[in-house]
Amino acid sequence: MARLAAKLVCWMVAVPVAAMLLYLTAALIGGLIGTGGKTNTGQPEIAVFLRTNGVHADLLLPVTALDIDWRQRLTIVDPDVVDGGFPYLAFGWGDRGFYVATPTWSDLKASTALRAIAGLDGTVLHVQAANVPVAGSQSAELRLSTWQYRQLVDFIDQSFNRDASGSPILIANAHFGRHDSFYEGRGHYSAFMTCNEWSRQALARADLRTPLWAPFDIALFHHLRS
Repeated sequence: MARLAAKLVCWMVAVPVAAMLLYLTAALIGGLIGTGGKTNTGQPEIAVFLRTNGVHADLLLPVTALDIDWRQRLTIVDPDVVDGGFPYLAFGWGDRGFYVATPTWSDLKASTALRAIAGLDGTVLHVQAANVPVAGSQSAELRLSTWQYRQLVDFIDQSFNRDASGSPILIANAHFGRHDSFYEGRGHYSAFMTCNEWSRQALARADLRTPLWAPFDIALFHHLRS
């Protein structure tokens, strides 16, 4: 009986460890394989940014560029954005419970993380007023053609869940500070469809050089800078 119990304990430890090693190996391989970025899409004109906090990567788009004004597309009540005090908006997609209920890592609960990994919750888009990031290891500037920028905007637009009138659904009283807000998102978060993978798919839509799969942010910066 004791031997059987010992075997069960070994299996309970070995299976999760093996699964994690397999996941990390797949992430490494997917992160090293590059794709896209070979089509001549036109003259680069519009500066966008990829910014990370070390774990999660956001896409920074101009508040207004071409004929696209996010103040007309979203329910923005921040007067500093409305009046043009911030030139950029940062967009991030992720699990609803993980994102809205976890303003800092110290607020993270095991149950929230497990629900996010399992894809059991809905998703949201976090929209935050932003300035031009300071150049460094946590940001990358990308120059996009008109076609690329419209593709990127279309991808983000399609990530919003919308009401009967077609407007993105603002989540009332959900924010970290005075310069950000949350909107209902589309799709489901999982270990395979992470916040960083969403950013990768957005960049891939604009035909930028991206990894094959990017559950982590480091692979995104590796290919964009190379």
